[in-house]
Amino acid sequence: LKCAQMPEDAAKHRIAVGADHAGFHLKETVKRFLLDAGYEVDDVGTSSEESVDYPDFARAAAELVASGHDRFGILACGTGIGMAMAADKVSGIRAANASEPLTARLSREHNDANVLTIGARILDDAKAIEVVRAFLASDFAGGRHQRRVDKISELDHAHGEPAARAAEVTKGPK
Repeated sequence: LKCAQMPEDAAKHRIAVGADHAGFHLKETVKRFLLDAGYEVDDVGTSSEESVDYPDFARAAAELVASGHDRFGILACGTGIGMAMAADKVSGIRAANASEPLTARLSREHNDANVLTIGARILDDAKAIEVVRAFLASDFAGGRHQRRVDKISELDHAHGEPAARAAEVTKGPK
């Protein structure tokens, strides 16, 4: 699980890590990898395999990222899906669930993802490190992707009832 081709400014980034009971061991593996690579890590828990609720840890890590305290978040649960759903509820978060390096890289390049979620039942330790490495080694491409990320950000600030918004959508693009 050696670090290869990590960004030179790795020590400048803080990364929040979190997991539920199913992702605990994978979180610990990722945390060791990150520390060895020179990242500063904020571990929001959990600290054992005792059953816990994943939204609590997703929220804690996502709020560190959304506040600007941490540059990225990495969350682990059984599949990574629940963590992504919960983290995405925090304004300013663009969480991506990835189970292979290409998706992790493209989530950064095209979607400016700031939280990566991974599944302990999906990935072994070595594959998880490949996914984390690809995520952290990639930068947002900007350009045509910026317009789309801006539209995602607008969703954080959308107001009104879903029915009213749906009626607006059916009128066609602006």
